Formats: sequence, structure tokens, C-alpha cells
Amino acid sequence: MPEAKGTGRRRLRSSDGIQRRSAWWWCVFLLVGFVLQLVVMNFVVLPYDEGLSLYGAVRVLHGQLPYRDFWTMYGPGEFYVLAGAFRLFGVYALWGRVLFLAVNSVSLAAVFYVAEELTQRLWWSLGTAAVVFVWLSSVGSYEFPVYPALTLILIAAVLMLRRWRDGGPRWAIYAGLALGIAALFRHDLALYALVALCIAAVFDKLRDPAHALRERRRRAGAELLRLVVAAAAIVVPVVVLLLVFVPAHDLYYGLLYVPARIYPKVRALPFPHLREVLHGLDPLRHLTTPPALGDAEYNIVWFPPIAVAMSLVWFVPVLRKRELPRFQVTGYLALFLLTALLFLKGIVRVAPLHMLQAVVPAIVLLGCSLARWQRVHGAARAALGFSGVWLAICVVAASHRDVNTLRANVLRLRNAEGRESFAALCHPPAGLRGARCLELGDEEAQAILYVERHTEPDDKIYVGAMRHDKLFANDIAFYFFSARESATKWHDLHPGVETTAPIQRQMISDLEHNHAAYVIREPEDTVEPNGSNVSSGVRLLDDYIEQNYRPERSFGEIEILRRTTPFTN
Repeated sequence: MPEAKGTGRRRLRSSDGIQRRSAWWWCVFLLVGFVLQLVVMNFVVLPYDEGLSLYGAVRVLHGQLPYRDFWTMYGPGEFYVLAGAFRLFGVYALWGRVLFLAVNSVSLAAVFYVAEELTQRLWWSLGTAAVVFVWLSSVGSYEFPVYPALTLILIAAVLMLRRWRDGGPRWAIYAGLALGIAALFRHDLALYALVALCIAAVFDKLRDPAHALRERRRRAGAELLRLVVAAAAIVVPVVVLLLVFVPAHDLYYGLLYVPARIYPKVRALPFPHLREVLHGLDPLRHLTTPPALGDAEYNIVWFPPIAVAMSLVWFVPVLRKRELPRFQVTGYLALFLLTALLFLKGIVRVAPLHMLQAVVPAIVLLGCSLARWQRVHGAARAALGFSGVWLAICVVAASHRDVNTLRANVLRLRNAEGRESFAALCHPPAGLRGARCLELGDEEAQAILYVERHTEPDDKIYVGAMRHDKLFANDIAFYFFSARESATKWHDLHPGVETTAPIQRQMISDLEHNHAAYVIREPEDTVEPNGSNVSSGVRLLDDYIEQNYRPERSFGEIEILRRTTPFTN
């Protein structure tokens, strides 16, 4: 009984705290988050990651269907949201950046909400959100589908926290709907998050002292059903629609087979070894861009398991003693589970970007744990201190990137007449209007303008690699900014996919059928310790290009080849 009374007092304070946050307060929070991200944004276009979403959205805008008309491993959500923005506001890459800033601002608000609920400390919660801001703003890869998926997962966590604090089954239904929408962007992340929140929800119901064991089990099952059914209410209709219009093989190949069987072989990256970790512990000496093994920023990939392990040192004794209100205990458990399960997604391609979905909940977990610093002692305090130092070193390195970008943006503002000024970027040549307010490399811009001058808007091109038996990636953004469609459904070059004979035969057939007048090739010098660095021995596409196309112009390393033989159909 005393525990219930104490819990009530804590809940009252939490509820009052949320009531003080008016709609205006949250609007200001979102606006500040948006503006701060904007001032540290890198305005240089990312040819592959950014082009992947932008050009996929253009193909959707033109009536094409993902998986059937163009190959991709990602869910349809990113393409359709961007396509909607293009239809409403024009086909400009800038709208992808705006959506990126918007979803990340919501993520920051969700982080603050969760942290304040679990700590009851305003400035500590703001500090936690600030650390998350550093990672969301510095990692880059704009329009990467992980960002909206992570936002929706955090929204689901907020809704479940409301459920555990205030009751009301509708919050669980809303959370399930949020996870269902997240699955449209990244189905793997949404599934991990659904499992995590389901386990936490069942745990919460089973610990309810107000009901008998049988009733607790019934309530746990009902809660589980709410989450799963609500998520399925979003996912199942979309899957049915896709199966109606997309061949099942294409859907299976893009969403399941390649991510599960091919991706781990050709994209895997190792965790930093002890020697590399120690080498990166001096953040002032290792501030390269992008982060690489041995740099301080790269050590963030070890942070999620460290945060979970170190936070458990204080959480387990507190759980046994029942020192926290039940809704806070369940909230901490949800953070543990989200961090641990989302970490599994990052263990294949180990890099700060691909570990982002686990790093964010890990930061929230550690921030909420450190708020209890004065209440823990001994091993628990040492464990939390170790985690905090680890994170601080990584944050110093990551914030250095933001500082450098801010300096570059200030120079753009001050040098109003320069070629790289914002005034120049926002008034590009007629052929580069899609890049308004963003920066393309000089050589790429020249190559794009050349292709536009020598082709008609309905002509199709192919943007490939110097060799297709071994490849890493290609410049997908070239399609978007040149406003020329890909002559093949395989516009996203991926090792283990377009390096195979069956796919190359399909690509050759597409180039013939769509009369690809130009092939654009650019070398990719990235070498990684995985299958992308191994030749498949398949040179069908390379031989076809050599036999039918001849170099016409070069812009730096970008080579433009023109068709010299007649098409067969």
C-alpha cells in the first residue's frame, strides 16, 4: 500500500508536468529543432543515398510501382511521401531535406517527452535531446528511410508511455498504428520495435498488483492483440495492394531475399577491434569525414550494448526493491528492449549511420539513467560513469562535424556573390532547377547539362559503373537532376544483384528495348572488407557496353558514352 501511494504522487507530478507543456511550447520546441538542424545541414548532394530516395520518388510520381517497375530493398513509404511532396510543391530535391528536418524535429520532441517522463527533470531531458540532436544532424545521409521509421518508433514509445502512465487502451492502438506506418519505411525496424513494445506491455500487465494472475494474463493478451492488430491494420492492406499489382517474386526478391541473403555477404562491416577503439579515444586527433575505423566517432557503434549493460547495473536492484513507479519501470524496460533489438539491425553493416536506430534509444536510456546518479553508488555509479565518458568522447567528435558545416554555411551567407553562396545555389542554371538551394559537384553539374542538351526529355539513359562484375554503388542522383529516366528497372546498382548474369541479361534487354542513347559511367573507389570487393566474373553488361557505346565526352572522372550501333528492336 505505501508503494501505491508513492506511485500516485509520482504520477501526479508527471501528469502536471505534461499539462504545463502547452501546444505553443511544443510548437516552439519543434521550430527550434528544425532551425538548428537547418543551420548545420550539409547542402552538398549525396549521389547515392540521397539519390536513391529522390529518384525512386520520381518514378512513383510518373506512375511506376516499386518492385515491379524499379528494384529496391526499401519499403514504399519514403517514395510515396516524397512523390506527394513533389506533386504539391514541385520536383525539387530540397523537399526531401525539408521532410528530413521535420521528422527529426519530431524525433527530438519524442526524446524529450520520454526523458522528462522518466526523470522528471526539465534540463536533464533537454540535455538528452541535445545529444540526440548531435547524432541526427551529423550522421547525414539525408532522406535515408531509417529517419522516418525511427521517428514513428519513438512516437509509438511515447504513446505506450502514456498508456502505462494514464491507462486507456486507445494509446496502445495508436502505438500499433504508428508501428504499422513505420513498417512502410523500414519493415525490419518496425518488427523489432513491435516485439520490444509488446514484451514491455505484457510485462506491465503481468506486474499489475490490482488483479489476480489469470486476469493479468488476460489483460496482457488483450494488450498484445491491440498492438499487433493495429500494426497489421496498416501493413496488411498495403501488402495486399502490392500483391495485386506487383509480381510476388519481385516483391519477395526486393523486400526479403536480398536483405536476408545477399546484403549480409556484400555489405557487412566489422566492429572496431580493441586496438582501433583505443586509437579513437582521443577525439581531438581523429575528426575525419566520414568516420572510419579508428576514429572517435566510429566508436559509437559499441555504445548501445554498453549503455544497456551499464544501465542494468542500477536498474536490476531498483526493480527488485520496487523503488520506481510501475509506468517508469516499464518505460525503462521498453528502452532496454528497443536498444537491444534495434542494435541487431546494425550488426551486419557496422557504421554510425546504420547503428543510428539503436544509438538514439541508447542515448535516451543512458540520459535517464544518469539522472539517477546521486541515488546510486559503487559499481552502478562506476558503470554509468564509464558509459557517460564513452558517449561524451563520441559526441565531441560528432559535434566537430556540425561545427565545420556551420562554418561553411556562414561563409555561404557572408560571401553572397560567390559560386557556392546560397544566392547562387538557390538560382541554379535552367537545367539544374531540381538542385535548387543544394550543391552539386562542378563535374557532375557539367555532365548533367551536357546530357540534357543532347537528349530529349523522353529519352532514357543508363547511369552505371566502370565495371559491373564488381561494384559498390552508382550515382543515382544523376537521373533525378538530369530529369532523364533510367532505361532499366535496375537503376540502383548493388553488389550481388547487378553483378549476376540473370540480372545483367535483363538490364541488356532493357537498354535495347528502351533505346538507351547514352551510358554514363563513373569510377567508385570505395573498397570494403566484404563481398562487394570480389569480382563475380560476370562481364555480360560490360561487354555489351563496350561493343555498342563509344566515349563522347568526359567531365573529370565522369565518362559519357554514346550509342554507335543500331538497336535490335
